[in-house]
Amino acid sequence: MPYERASIRLVASTMSRSLTASRFRGVDIVVATPDRLLDHVQQRTIDLLAVGILVLDEADRMLDMSFIHDIRRILGLLPAKRQNLLFSATFPDEIRTLSDQFLDDLATVEVARRKAA
Repeated sequence: MPYERASIRLVASTMSRSLTASRFRGVDIVVATPDRLLDHVQQRTIDLLAVGILVLDEADRMLDMSFIHDIRRILGLLPAKRQNLLFSATFPDEIRTLSDQFLDDLATVEVARRKAA
C-alpha cells in the first residue's frame, strides 16, 4: 500500500521569526513548542482553524515548564471538532485534569501501573 507524502514544518526558536504565512501553506504537520506556536498565531503567520489533529507530547514536561497557560490558549484557538492525542511519561493529577477537560472518549494505555498515593 503506498503512503501519502506529508509536508512538515519544524518551528525552532532560531527560525521562528523568519517564517512567513506563505511558508505554512500546504503544510500538513507543524512541530512547535506552545510559546513558538502562539508567537506565530500572534504574527498571523499560521491559522489554527483547520487543525484536525492535536498532539501534545511530553505533557508532563510541558507542565513542569509552565506551559499550561499557553496550552489552554492554543486549545481555545482550535476548532471544536478535532482529534486530540496526549502522551506523557507520567500521569500526575494535573495531566489527568487537563485530559479530562479536552479529551472525549478517553482511552488510556499504561506501560506500568500508577503508584497509589
